[in-house]
Amino acid sequence: MFVSHHGGLIDGLSPDGENSFLKRMGKNDEQTYLSECTAAVEEKILRRLKTIVTPQLIQNWLRQISDMVNSQSESCCDGRI
Repeated sequence: MFVSHHGGLIDGLSPDGENSFLKRMGKNDEQTYLSECTAAVEEKILRRLKTIVTPQLIQNWLRQISDMVNSQSESCCDGRI
């Protein structure tokens, strides 16, 4: 599930089949303010996040997302996407 801190769901796949999730994740720092956010967060919270959100966890998420996208592509439109 894709959610936003503003509430609601984020489109992970556009109606025309574009992977908008990866496009969103590829935004640069000027568009995401990542460095500003990490500079403002308490060090204790940042350390905890780094123990929870590991590279392995992210790889697993990406693999699961890819599997879901591929499954949806195969089940709709007879795999023509």
